[in-house]
Amino acid sequence: MERTEQWVIDKSSVVIYTEDYVLTKRLSAEFNSGTVYFQNGRLMAWQFLIPSRILPLVSKKLGVDFAEIA
Repeated sequence: MERTEQWVIDKSSVVIYTEDYVLTKRLSAEFNSGTVYFQNGRLMAWQFLIPSRILPLVSKKLGVDFAEIA
């Protein structure tokens, strides 16, 4: 699996940053939007803003171990 990170924005939001195309397809199917990162004209990564209250549900549905936000 390529790099995936979780960034806490505040108590209500978390950003999932990933370079994993398979995970991106699954997150896109759930949220229908995201931010795309390019470097030298080449697609590098994606970012999704997710409400922290539903992060455990998203984690369970996708089978990805995102840490719960306290």
